[in-house]
Amino acid sequence: MISNLTATFQPSSCTREFPGNRGVTGTTLSFVFSYVAADGNLQGGHVQLNRVYSTGDSEIHTWPIPAEATVTGTTAGQIRVGGCPRYNDATASTETLTLYDANNRVSNSLTATVTKPSGAP
Repeated sequence: MISNLTATFQPSSCTREFPGNRGVTGTTLSFVFSYVAADGNLQGGHVQLNRVYSTGDSEIHTWPIPAEATVTGTTAGQIRVGGCPRYNDATASTETLTLYDANNRVSNSLTATVTKPSGAP
């Protein structure tokens, strides 16, 4: 189970890794959420993000645990991951995160809608 999602833009830029716009500058967006995993088997799992821009464009990103996701605790704690949206003509994005454990069991999903920061690419 996951809860308490926060999505916060950071003052730094990032480099996109998505096909079609790999290598271009994006805006750093950090996600933090709480989790409870009674079996304690998150190592080898992943966090999945489904992003939908206000223009209708969408993308999916996956962060493997522990390689790209910071996890505190074994059976409960917080997870931190960082995204790199590029808004172009979009004015906002809806960010939906889901946690998968090492056995590919899926959590509930959490959603946050964020507004493109002033001056963001």
